Amino acid sequence: MNGKTGILIVNLGTPDAPDEEALRSYLAEFLSDPYVVDYPRWLWKPILNRIILRVRPAKSAALYQKIWGAEGSPLLVTTEAIAAGIARQQPDWQVAVGMRYGAPGIRQGLAALSAGGAAHLVVLPLFPQYSTSTTETAKQAVYAALESLPPFEQVTIVEDYHQHPAYIEALAESISGTWAQTGQPEKQLFSFHGVPE
Repeated sequence: MNGKTGILIVNLGTPDAPDEEALRSYLAEFLSDPYVVDYPRWLWKPILNRIILRVRPAKSAALYQKIWGAEGSPLLVTTEAIAAGIARQQPDWQVAVGMRYGAPGIRQGLAALSAGGAAHLVVLPLFPQYSTSTTETAKQAVYAALESLPPFEQVTIVEDYHQHPAYIEALAESISGTWAQTGQPEKQLFSFHGVPE
């Protein structure tokens, strides 16, 4: 296969600003996704529109304001830093960011890679473990966006990497580096976002 490799770094998403209006828009998109909330639409949509989107945006905006930095959303800033790091290590690759919800969107990132001449597309969702509410919804958004873009010669979507030795090594190095600065604690707690049964 000839042509450039383009890698799309996908993360969950972020509102455009830490205010009520931006949070309402973001939450409407996020919580309307059937991969995130799999209740019947006839039941969920009235709850979402009449209750959640009237109450939650103001509360969420107050929380976002506590973490929002001068550069913007911490999640977007970190995701862009990861993309920049990959671009530095792989200068022949094209790298773009696509958020599943919010901006820059997945379609925007794919369009940039396509316009830049990428032939082999690699989609890397930044979710180590596969989940329908993260990886699968990102995959489906990629497929939907690809329908309206010039085709790539090859598309590879990374579904999980939680057991990859390089990922485990990176986690271990991160922990060791923190311990070197702060001292090793008596116990180490790992916490993961869960999905209710």
